[in-house]
Amino acid sequence: MGEGSIRKPCSKLQGITSSKYLKDSKEISVTGETLKHGTYFMGQQEIISDGGFKYNASSLDEAKYIIYSQKPNSFLIKIKKKQRY
Repeated sequence: MGEGSIRKPCSKLQGITSSKYLKDSKEISVTGETLKHGTYFMGQQEIISDGGFKYNASSLDEAKYIIYSQKPNSFLIKIKKKQRY
Protein backbone atom coordinates (compact mmCIF):
# COMPACT_ATOMS: atom_id res chain seq x y z
CA MET A 1 0.00 0.00 0.00
CA GLY A 2 1.42 3.34 -0.96
CA GLU A 3 1.45 6.52 1.06
CA GLY A 4 -1.90 8.25 1.11
CA SER A 5 -3.85 5.20 -0.06
CA ILE A 6 -7.21 4.56 1.55
CA ARG A 7 -7.87 1.23 3.23
CA LYS A 8 -11.25 -0.23 2.34
CA PRO A 9 -12.62 -3.44 3.82
CA CYS A 10 -13.63 -6.17 1.40
CA SER A 11 -17.36 -6.46 0.79
CA LYS A 12 -17.48 -9.53 3.03
CA LEU A 13 -16.45 -7.42 6.06
CA GLN A 14 -18.36 -4.18 5.39
CA GLY A 15 -21.54 -5.25 7.17
CA ILE A 16 -19.61 -6.55 10.17
CA THR A 17 -17.46 -3.45 10.67
CA SER A 18 -20.44 -1.11 10.63
CA SER A 19 -22.11 -3.00 13.49
CA LYS A 20 -22.22 -0.88 16.67
CA TYR A 21 -23.06 -3.72 19.02
CA LEU A 22 -21.79 -7.26 18.85
CA LYS A 23 -23.49 -9.80 21.08
CA ASP A 24 -21.14 -12.39 22.63
CA SER A 25 -18.09 -10.34 21.78
CA LYS A 26 -14.66 -9.86 23.28
CA GLU A 27 -12.69 -6.63 23.39
CA ILE A 28 -9.14 -6.30 22.17
CA SER A 29 -7.02 -3.45 23.45
CA VAL A 30 -5.04 -1.79 20.64
CA THR A 31 -2.82 1.24 20.22
CA GLY A 32 -3.84 4.43 18.46
CA GLU A 33 -1.25 3.69 15.77
CA THR A 34 -1.99 2.18 12.38
CA LEU A 35 -2.15 -1.61 12.53
CA LYS A 36 -0.78 -3.88 9.81
CA HIS A 37 -0.24 -7.55 9.08
CA GLY A 38 2.83 -9.22 10.53
CA THR A 39 3.89 -12.81 9.96
CA TYR A 40 1.57 -15.78 9.42
CA PHE A 41 2.67 -18.87 11.34
CA MET A 42 0.89 -22.10 12.29
CA GLY A 43 -2.56 -20.78 11.41
CA GLN A 44 -2.21 -17.52 13.34
CA GLN A 45 -1.83 -14.08 11.76
CA GLU A 46 0.21 -11.54 13.67
CA ILE A 47 -1.01 -7.93 13.82
CA ILE A 48 1.67 -5.33 14.52
CA SER A 49 2.24 -1.58 14.68
CA ASP A 50 5.38 0.52 14.30
CA GLY A 51 5.34 1.26 18.04
CA GLY A 52 5.76 -2.40 19.03
CA PHE A 53 2.15 -3.57 19.43
CA LYS A 54 1.61 -7.29 18.71
CA TYR A 55 -1.53 -9.43 18.65
CA ASN A 56 -1.98 -12.96 17.30
CA ALA A 57 -5.29 -13.33 15.49
CA SER A 58 -6.71 -16.80 15.05
CA SER A 59 -6.97 -16.40 11.26
CA LEU A 60 -6.13 -14.07 8.40
CA ASP A 61 -9.77 -13.00 8.16
CA GLU A 62 -9.91 -12.12 11.86
CA ALA A 63 -6.74 -10.06 11.42
CA LYS A 64 -8.29 -8.21 8.48
CA TYR A 65 -11.41 -7.50 10.52
CA ILE A 66 -9.35 -6.06 13.40
CA ILE A 67 -7.24 -3.89 11.10
CA TYR A 68 -10.19 -2.56 9.09
CA SER A 69 -12.41 -1.93 12.10
CA GLN A 70 -9.83 0.20 13.90
CA LYS A 71 -10.95 3.81 14.20
CA PRO A 72 -8.80 6.89 14.90
CA ASN A 73 -8.28 7.54 18.63
CA SER A 74 -10.05 4.28 19.50
CA PHE A 75 -8.25 1.86 21.78
CA LEU A 76 -10.76 -1.03 21.93
CA ILE A 77 -12.04 -3.25 19.14
CA LYS A 78 -14.95 -5.63 19.66
CA ILE A 79 -14.95 -8.94 17.83
CA LYS A 80 -17.30 -11.89 18.09
CA LYS A 81 -15.97 -14.82 20.09
CA LYS A 82 -17.19 -17.40 17.59
CA GLN A 83 -16.99 -15.51 14.29
CA ARG A 84 -17.12 -17.02 10.84
CA TYR A 85 -15.29 -14.64 8.55
